[in-house]
Order: sequence, then C-alpha cells, then structure tokens
Amino acid sequence: MSTKSSVLTNTVSSFKFQRSLKSVGVKLFLVLLVSLLISTPISTFLNGMLSGLIDDLPASVAIVLNTIVSLAVTAFLFMLAVRLLILNPLYETVRTMKKVANGDLRTELDIQSKDEFG
Repeated sequence: MSTKSSVLTNTVSSFKFQRSLKSVGVKLFLVLLVSLLISTPISTFLNGMLSGLIDDLPASVAIVLNTIVSLAVTAFLFMLAVRLLILNPLYETVRTMKKVANGDLRTELDIQSKDEFG
C-alpha cells in the first residue's frame, strides 16, 4: 500500500513540476533572462563607440548607458511577451464570449497553450 502511495505521490509531483515549467510566470522570467543576455552586448558596443568618440568617458556615463539600454531592451521584450502570452489569449476569449452572448452557440475557443490559459 505504501509503495502505491509513493508512486502516486511521485507522479503527482512530477506532473506539478512539468506544469510549473509551462506557466506564464516561468516564461516571463525566461524573457527577463534573455533580455539581460541581449542587452549586455548592445551596451558593450555602445560603450565602445562612445569611448572612441570621447577620450575620457566617465564611468558614471557608462553605467547610466548600460542601465538605459538594459531597461529599454527588458521593457520591450517584456511588453512583447505579455502581449503574446497574456493579452492575445484574453482578447480571443472575450471575442468568443461576445459571440456566445449574441447567440452563436456553435463558436469554439481554440486553445493551443499548456499554461494557465490552456
């Protein structure tokens, strides 16, 4: 009896772990990591360009430039991810529910994702 219980517990835990990897929060965290990976080379390139134009580039200018580039890249990618992962499925659901409210009961909501919306 104990063996069956432990197998069931392990299966449930594995299922929860796999489901959690597909969650919207994990996807947004991965977007954050990718944005940092993308913004670092861009900041390095811009710092190199500026230091070539300005002989004595103060460290504070480089830090501010790195911060601005990182924030801009992160904001853009985060906005895009929120649009694709959250807003588009919600808009599609609202459109479908409006059709149902207007009497079209044959309308189907095609859900492809395996996260909180799917």
